Amino acid sequence: MAVVAIVAIISVASLYYFLLPVDQPPVEDAPPEIIENVPSDIAIKGASYFEGVTIFSGGGPACDQCHSLLSMRLFGGGLAPDLSNVFLEPVVWGKLLSNFEGDESKLRDFLKSPPQGDMKEVWDAYPLIDDEVEALVELLKYAATQG
Repeated sequence: MAVVAIVAIISVASLYYFLLPVDQPPVEDAPPEIIENVPSDIAIKGASYFEGVTIFSGGGPACDQCHSLLSMRLFGGGLAPDLSNVFLEPVVWGKLLSNFEGDESKLRDFLKSPPQGDMKEVWDAYPLIDDEVEALVELLKYAATQG
């Protein structure tokens, strides 16, 4: 019974989060533990998007609503794969989802227009702009070196 109550509270809190009008904080407002672990400003910006500290321009959800970056101790919703090594290794989540093979352009293309599934539905409705994609690419490249 307690688990059901906790899940209900988390669900309501998540819904409340997405309904609030939010001003975008500057990248400098990213949590200190992120800034200490990420070498470049653009990757810091990517971490800020990943955790929802900075809101995507199209209003889409933060990556950590579903994904984690365990290599960087960024814990997410557990609804989708950990992305720690996505840049270098294939992602299998019941089936092969992606294989970027260390190719930035493949990762960039995927983030701009995922070919299938929930990611496609979300990013078709809330597309990322080029600066957001670049920040996430830099973050995912760095995360792959931390595993």
